[in-house]
Amino acid sequence: MEKFGWCFIGTGSIANTVAKELIKSDRSYIESVYNRTEEKGINFTKKYGGKYYNDPIKAMDSDKVSAVYISLTNDLHFEYALKAINLKKNVLLEKPFTINEKETIGLIEAAKKNGVYICEAMWTWFNDTAIKTKELIKEIGDIKQAKISFGFPIKSLSKKGRLWDIEKGGGALLDLGVYPIRYAYELFGIPKNIKVSSKIYKGIDTSDSLIFEYDGFNCEIKISITSILSEVALVKGDKGEIKVPWFHCAHKVIHKANETKVYKDNSLLYGKQFTRVEDEILSGKKESSYVSLKSTLDIMRIMDEIRKQIGVIYIQDK
Repeated sequence: MEKFGWCFIGTGSIANTVAKELIKSDRSYIESVYNRTEEKGINFTKKYGGKYYNDPIKAMDSDKVSAVYISLTNDLHFEYALKAINLKKNVLLEKPFTINEKETIGLIEAAKKNGVYICEAMWTWFNDTAIKTKELIKEIGDIKQAKISFGFPIKSLSKKGRLWDIEKGGGALLDLGVYPIRYAYELFGIPKNIKVSSKIYKGIDTSDSLIFEYDGFNCEIKISITSILSEVALVKGDKGEIKVPWFHCAHKVIHKANETKVYKDNSLLYGKQFTRVEDEILSGKKESSYVSLKSTLDIMRIMDEIRKQIGVIYIQDK
């Protein structure tokens, strides 16, 4: 089997979670690593393999690197993805893809110009539970109601860290909100209208209540980085309902109609994302069929509209 070498840019918590599953693959391995804190980068390679570089360009620019995985803070996504693209490297870029629509368009255009694959690492939609949910929507008749929530306290007392920092693209919307917003989008498309109410702290949103208006029904979305919310997606139709507990990382979907059916997927969810991205790259694709560039751009436009309504402005918007 042909080996597939990854360059990891960033070694934070998500990179560690991903790496634990990635190294279980017979095909995937970590070839190189860059992190701005050298000690963390070196410790990462000791756990998961690869060579540490103190220069991101050197880490990316190896013939053995088939793709670059970027999991830095939100404000750095565009900069480092563009570096990889200009080296003609395929890119899997953590969500949120960028800070705003302008940056997203910039990366898409650069990837097309350089003939490389680029994709948002929205792992939910590489997995069979979400794909199955999308199929089951057709079986519950006319949609009457939808609710999706995602929230938990993130250092809410100390109010420190990247999610509380406007300069790093902090806030509930971009980090947590991208999950339920994407879920609503995948199931129902672009809303006809969006209504928003939010709590703001030092320029960033700590919670958001969204109403996405569609023909005949609304989808209510709640997001918070200060409160525990039920992490569930619930869709009711006139012929049944669908419930997805822990929807963003779900291993099961519950379909209730004349009878209750439970569909399960116990596979490694991050691992499946990387396997499917590798398959697409090796087959010569420049865009994912699981998470399209159009969908990523649509989501960014939706989040830009929400931020416009609540007055959250990042440096990159100016």
